[in-house]
Parts: sequence; C-alpha cells; structure tokens
Amino acid sequence: MIALGVDSCRAGWCVAAIGREGKKIDIKVTSNFRQAMRLFPPPDAILIDIPLGLGDRLISRDVEKEARKVLAPLRHGSIFTPPVREAVNASTYTLAKEINRAVTGKKISIQSWNISGKIAEIDEFIQNDRDVTGVMREAHPEICFKYLNRGMVPSYPKKAPNNHGIWQRLQILARYQRTIHSEYKTLRRRLPAAQVGNDDIVDAVCLAIAARLGLQHGFCTIEGSHTTDSRGIKMGMHYFDPVTVVWQKRDEHAL
Repeated sequence: MIALGVDSCRAGWCVAAIGREGKKIDIKVTSNFRQAMRLFPPPDAILIDIPLGLGDRLISRDVEKEARKVLAPLRHGSIFTPPVREAVNASTYTLAKEINRAVTGKKISIQSWNISGKIAEIDEFIQNDRDVTGVMREAHPEICFKYLNRGMVPSYPKKAPNNHGIWQRLQILARYQRTIHSEYKTLRRRLPAAQVGNDDIVDAVCLAIAARLGLQHGFCTIEGSHTTDSRGIKMGMHYFDPVTVVWQKRDEHAL
C-alpha cells in the first residue's frame, strides 16, 4: 500500500509518499502533475490540497464555507474559494474576477487566482483519467492538522517567525511518524528552498500520513450543499480523525 500527499509549491508539485508501515517518507518535486504520478507505484490513496470539482452556472461550490467553520477563529483565513470553471482558465485576474462575478455574484481573491493554473491542471487531469477519482481526494492540510491534533487547531501559523509554526506541526505529526523530525531535516537539506518551502514539505507529509491512516481506518468528509459538480466530480474535503476511529471501535465493541 502506498499513500500520497500532494501540495502545490513554487516548482509545481510537492508529492510525499508513505507506505502502510510508515517507515519512510519520500518526496518528489516536479512541475507537471501527470509526471508526478509516474514517479511512484500506483497509489492506493491520494490527498491533494487543491479543489476537486468546480462550481459553474449550474451548480455552486460552497464546501469552503463549511470548512472555514471548522478552522475558525484561527486558521479559517487559509481557505480560499476557487474560481468557477468558466473563470479558471481566464487570461488575467481582472477577467477572472469579472467572469466569476457574472456567474456567482462574487469576485475571487488574488490567492485563488494565483493557484488557478494548478486548479485547471488537476481539473483536466481528473476529467481525462476518471480511474483516479476513486483514489484521489481533496483535502486541506490545516484541517488534517486539526484532527490529527485531537481537534485542536495549531496555535501558530505555518509561517510564524523562527519556524514555530513548522515545529508545532512536526510535533503533531510525530505522534503518527516518530522519525518525522529527522526525516524533515533530511528532506529540507535535499530539496532546494527556491523550489519548495518549509510549509510545502510539512503540508505534503501531513496529507500523506492522513491518507495512509484514512485508507486504513476510514476518512471523514466536510461537504457543502452539493457533493458533486456538473461533470460528476465529487466535491468535499477529506481528513482522518483518530477520535472518530476510537468511538467507532468502542461502539463496535459494545455491539
């Protein structure tokens, strides 16, 4: 079994891979997502920090509204509503805002526009390779960190001074991957800082660990008013919650 965690980065894509036993984490960086999928054996689960399924003139996407409630009041600002499908391939930010407002009545943030190329790349990938839909799930690292931390949102932002946010998240991951501190230092030395940020590494690793645990024990999902978009792509943010697993086992034992 292999689980992947995928985060966008300056170079393109940062992909962390981890096996069932979690003995070693490997990371590859590439500019092209399809190429990234060829760098590892076929995965059993992928958690990716990019929107899967887009709103359009027919169906709205509002899962971000529900996800912000989960991260409020500290980390809700880390979740950006993506452009609608009609706007995601716009040539300029100004045009994308105009198209998005015409469809939804709302503009999009510059943060959403900055990742619109990545969103379009993944949207096209899914539509051309529907076999991946049963394997790849959308996730958000901060939501995964919260539930891996027993429901507590990390108090420091990831880009806090002196790397306090990074080390706080490594402490959370150490509960599930005891060697994570030494592995992170090795990965940080190997991966060029100009291509991959500290936050990209910890986010990708977090998603890989959550993917492995979710594959073994089950995923939880945050959903909006629509669970699929107009092209049949599922919309929802996935995470692993160890507390849910404990309660499920307790209930099964009671039965």
